Amino acid sequence: MDEETKREITFLALSTLAALPVLTGIGLAIVAGALTW
Repeated sequence: MDEETKREITFLALSTLAALPVLTGIGLAIVAGALTW
């Protein structure tokens, strides 16, 4: 595996990890909004 590929995989993994809490927060907000609405 060359450096370029390794860098891309690292970037994808990091952005996925960064997006998880955001998506979870949005999902929880939608559920909470639906329950209290």
